[in-house]
Amino acid sequence: MVKFLRDSITVAWAAQVFGDVLQERHRDEATLDGQQVLLLDIDGFHRINLAFGYTAADEVLVHVAKRLVAAVPTGGIVCRLSVDEFGVVLPPSSTPIAATAKALSDAMFAPGAPHVGNVSVSIGTAVGIEGHDPVELLRRAGAALYVARQKPGRIVDAAALHHVFGVAEQEELAVRTALRLGEHVLHYLPVMQLDNMQPIGVEMLVTWQQQDLSLRWPATFLPIVQRSGLAAEFGTHMFARACVEWATGLRACFGPVDDDVAILAVNVCAEQSQQEGFADVLAHILARSGLMTREVIVEITERAFESPQSIQQLQSLRATGVRIALDDFGRGSVMLAQLKTLPIDWIKVDQELIRSLNEDDPDLSLIDDIGKLSRFLGIGVLVENIRTQILLERLRIVGINIGQGMLFGPPDTAANLQRALMAVGPA
Repeated sequence: MVKFLRDSITVAWAAQVFGDVLQERHRDEATLDGQQVLLLDIDGFHRINLAFGYTAADEVLVHVAKRLVAAVPTGGIVCRLSVDEFGVVLPPSSTPIAATAKALSDAMFAPGAPHVGNVSVSIGTAVGIEGHDPVELLRRAGAALYVARQKPGRIVDAAALHHVFGVAEQEELAVRTALRLGEHVLHYLPVMQLDNMQPIGVEMLVTWQQQDLSLRWPATFLPIVQRSGLAAEFGTHMFARACVEWATGLRACFGPVDDDVAILAVNVCAEQSQQEGFADVLAHILARSGLMTREVIVEITERAFESPQSIQQLQSLRATGVRIALDDFGRGSVMLAQLKTLPIDWIKVDQELIRSLNEDDPDLSLIDDIGKLSRFLGIGVLVENIRTQILLERLRIVGINIGQGMLFGPPDTAANLQRALMAVGPA
């Protein structure tokens, strides 16, 4: 029997289970010797999305999944790992992995995919040897897929790999391997209504929990994601995960709030917003996860508004009901007078603008002006990095009512935060 591990909304849990399968086999057998891993990437999937729409693209994913389950030998595990990537784990076998990969490739190419006809896949393969752990086995399979992607329909085995990887490629492979193992963990920081100290939502943060259980925070690896050209794929993957965790647990912890619904805030980088179809992708994920669009705030830095393509995509997204927040306001070039021209609903005030509010004799005029102008324009204001009770009280004085920061607790996982919120009861 072949097991298929996939969630229709997000691939996050499936990737975690895929990694768990390798971890369990390594632990139970004390070796991964002979274990076979195949990573398959659908060729030109982004073009399928754009040309035929996201419903058709979903049908293609279902087609690929069914063909894989039918073609994978008994005892295999099939899993969708990212937007257009599938993984297969097979126990040791007398059948060469190259023969299995060829059979899977042929099964995919057979006619029958809805709307688009034939589908081809690029495949990277690796066989475990004594001393390999799951990270190394997946790294080798990922390296093979990296080379295979350079020519659609190609099959590359790690044992025959002669490609020399530079530092940037190695960093990309490390990030992709972490995705395949499900090592990226979402943490959430409460967003508070400052006048009554009630939580009204959360902001999502991505962390990387490595094999030694240490956490890497976004600043240490997101630059690698952006340099590697992975921003769109990585961001879409994490956005989908956040929507599922919000819809299946976190949202229920919040009672009525002033703006009708509790909010899930998700950071999006400028590179992701510049991708063609960005707004459609996010809207599609929201529809599949069952969220109302007004529940979500997309946070984006000022750099995105330097690109006409980004502005157009954000306008399209905002038209669906998703709210847009200008992150780190005050760090870049956007001035108060420009706020009315941008497609935004919120501004998040950068910590540098409020640093002086912690001093003995603070000047409240700037933050007061920001609050007054924002209220005049109908734009919400959120202050981040609130760490002291003094700062909290001074923000209240000038009428800033929404904020977040370590004063209200550190970022935590969805499960831990859900338990904490339920313990104090809904707002």
